[in-house]
Amino acid sequence: GAWLGLRYLDRRVRERTGDSLRIVVGTTHESLKAWFDAEREYAEQFARDPRLVQLAQAQLTVPRTRDALLASEGCNDLRSLFNNWGLRHEEQGFALVAPDLITAFSTRESDVGRRHLIADERPDHLRIAFSGETVFVPPMRSGVPSSESDEEPSASVPTMFAMVVSMFSVPLARLRSPAFTSSGITPY
Repeated sequence: GAWLGLRYLDRRVRERTGDSLRIVVGTTHESLKAWFDAEREYAEQFARDPRLVQLAQAQLTVPRTRDALLASEGCNDLRSLFNNWGLRHEEQGFALVAPDLITAFSTRESDVGRRHLIADERPDHLRIAFSGETVFVPPMRSGVPSSESDEEPSASVPTMFAMVVSMFSVPLARLRSPAFTSSGITPY
């Protein structure tokens, strides 16, 4: 009798735990979907902004050397635009990736003039973005310092959205969502 009672109790506890876990997974899934939809819409709004489109076009005419890109008027104008929008938070950033996969602008200067991380780590996602579709880029190790003053590569795992800026094949990536960093909000 006691053995059967314990087996019954064990089965009931497992069933209730399973039900609870299914509810938690469902709620988490719905929360992530709502977050994804809001973030995608937020990023797409910026990609359609006429000022951003104009500045992105101008920046893409600059020779793809780090010095030329950083010294360009377009780089300064883009930085001012993002600062005016209040987007220079520790967990956010933007990058303008040229069709040759070089970062023509980034809110993180260390990325400018380099091949963009997505081009190396998630090339299929970048191809989708260049085709005109907004795409979520799953977390990946960045391998670069997490801030301008750091010398060591970051262990953070940036999450990105890549999309075309207006009608031009220029992905704009919103970087480092706080929801997907490896150890909380990581400086950018």
